[in-house]
Formats: sequence, C-alpha cells, structure tokens
Amino acid sequence: MNNNLDTYLSAFFNTPYLWEENTFKIAQFIIPTIDIKTLSPTPIPNNIRLGHQIEYLFLQLINHSKAYTILIHNLPIRNATRTLGEIDFIVENKLTKQLTHIELTYKFYIIDLSKNTIDYQLIGPNKKDAFFTKMNKINTTQFPLLQTPEAIKALKDNGISSNNILQKVCFKAQLFSPYKNQLTYFKHNKDCIVGFWVNYIDFLNDEFKLNQFYIPTKKEWLLAPYKNVAWKNYDITLEELKKYKQQQKSPLVWRKVTTNIFEKFFIIWW
Repeated sequence: MNNNLDTYLSAFFNTPYLWEENTFKIAQFIIPTIDIKTLSPTPIPNNIRLGHQIEYLFLQLINHSKAYTILIHNLPIRNATRTLGEIDFIVENKLTKQLTHIELTYKFYIIDLSKNTIDYQLIGPNKKDAFFTKMNKINTTQFPLLQTPEAIKALKDNGISSNNILQKVCFKAQLFSPYKNQLTYFKHNKDCIVGFWVNYIDFLNDEFKLNQFYIPTKKEWLLAPYKNVAWKNYDITLEELKKYKQQQKSPLVWRKVTTNIFEKFFIIWW
C-alpha cells in the first residue's frame, strides 16, 4: 500500500459512512476535515491484512488532524488465560478533552435482495460476513468490552480513566447492487453504492465479451478504477476467474467500458 500512499489515504477518507450520525442508536465518528496534501505519510506494512492497513490510514489521518489526539491504538484486553478482545482507538478532543472510544470498520458488501430486510441484505462477497452480525458484535462484544474489569485496569495502566468515555463507530463501506437493478428504496447511505455484482453465469453474457478487465489486488479494492493498469481481454480474464471460482472466492473486477469510463463489480461464486 506504500506506493502512492496519498491515493489510499484519500480513498479511505472519501469513502462515505454507511449511515447518518445516530442511526441504529450508534453514533458515527466523523473524521475532521484534513489537508492530505500537507500530510507526510508513514510507510504501512504490506504483510498485514487489509483491515489493519486501513487502521494505519485512519491513525495517520487523525494524527494529522488539529482536533484529536490518539491515546490508544489496538489495545489488547486480556485476563489470566486469554485475550478478551481489543480496543481499536481512544481519542481525546484537543479542545474539550472529551475521550471517545472508536471501533473502526470498513466493509465491502453486496446487496442481496433475496433477503427480506435491508439489515440482512448487506452481505460480504464470500458470504463470510454480514452487516447484522457485525452490528451485533459491536453492541454485544466490542462496546461492552470497555467496561470489563480487565479493560478498566488496562486503561488505568495507560493513565486513562474509563469513566465518561463516549463510544462511536467509524463505519465506512463500499456497496455493490445487483446488476441492472435500480434500488427504489435503500435505508443506508446510497452514496456508498460504488458498483454492482453479478454471478459467474451472468459474466458469460455477450455484453461483457468486448470489454477489458483488471482484477485488482486486495489493497486496491479501496480505489476507484483508473486507466493505467494491466488491462486484459475477456478470454484471459475468464481463465483467471475460473481459479477464483474453484477456490470459492468472489473477486473484485474493474471493467473498462470506454477509454475513460470504468466500472467495478464483484463476481459472486455462490
């Protein structure tokens, strides 16, 4: 992620929040306006998963802000036998001194209209993740962790009182709607919809065969498609996609529609 790190910082910063501030009775932590051009990025380890790389992007943005100081980042909470969980971030408002516990979440969800309610329609492209399970984890595990005796002690050891700490999420998402389906009603932030999804059978349709494609790396999932990548024709791409299907993986794909028009979409294996 270290090549053109400014591009990744901007892509993360500009990704919309999944809901307005207090929907679901959980407040969003809104990242303050930051002049990324004046930020000198610190290299991010490439050998860590995308979620942890995104944490480093958030860390650098908040450190560069004039509004907050980061007091805690990835604090493990343990008892005598095991790790109970981890506190993502605790920040301090420089003006008011108010402390806020932030759970950072960045998701890629397809919108599965076969489900009855919108909370169950947001599903990870490999079916290993879903919005409703993440929200349940936040409400029943991640937020309550802060008030466990183990967390209270860990915070005290870091010079922090657990009293009067606000709890918020920074929940950003890229959403993918069913191909050629205009959503007439959508509970969440429609600005999060950045592409579409199809299954492998749909991808065999003639309408795709004249285009060029690029399968981005996982870290490139953050980005909007752009021109200067190694585009491949349909036949070569189809051969690569067969490997993903055998592994039961749903790849993200960029499509060059015209010289200056690009799309991004998931090809679902299930």
